[in-house]
Amino acid sequence: MFGSFIKYIFRAVKYFCASFTTGALIVMFTAVPNQLANLIEIKPTYKKADVIIVLAGGAYPDGTLSSLSNERIIQGISLFKMGYAPRLMIIGSSINSTTRKFTDAFAESSDNSRISAVDSMVMKDLAVRIGIRENDIIVETTSTHTYENLKKAAALMHENNLRTSLLVSSGIHIYRVSRIAKNLGMNFSPAHTPNYTIYRTGAMDRLNLFYETSWEFMGLIIYKIKGWI
Repeated sequence: MFGSFIKYIFRAVKYFCASFTTGALIVMFTAVPNQLANLIEIKPTYKKADVIIVLAGGAYPDGTLSSLSNERIIQGISLFKMGYAPRLMIIGSSINSTTRKFTDAFAESSDNSRISAVDSMVMKDLAVRIGIRENDIIVETTSTHTYENLKKAAALMHENNLRTSLLVSSGIHIYRVSRIAKNLGMNFSPAHTPNYTIYRTGAMDRLNLFYETSWEFMGLIIYKIKGWI
């Protein structure tokens, strides 16, 4: 009896390892991640607005911005400099603990002790150094996930009598951002960073892309259940 149980466990582990390895190889060496990303990509729409809203994308505790935050703030500054809007709004902070980040990502919390880095302030300082006046920048520092980001952005638009917006996030993320903004009744146009998922063809690039896309699909499902989209 015990020997049969051990054989069953061994067989189950063997099948799991084989399935996992096959799945990893498919993800890393085929276009499956790129095709999944295509399902949630939308075209940007650039038009004049009252404010450009940039969603923070992460920062390290020492204040170094992640690549996502860098791409987004550069996009926001570029749109501002081109005259698409007279105001720039930068939204969000980061949680670097993986466990707390996961549990916080789908909840609403007022516990600011969970924040590891205030991305929006670092992004604002960068914008000021590049030449944007502080009076033209609105900063929100307490929201830590996409729904909170957009909810705070909508409230700040109302407080500052701003009616139309350009939303700046990343190419994969903008679909969920747009769904939330629409649900909140925001008057917006998607103006996300350039989409380069078709060029992510290396094995590790595709593995990371699969993770990012899977996170977005999971977010869409949970946000739908919670009524946020």
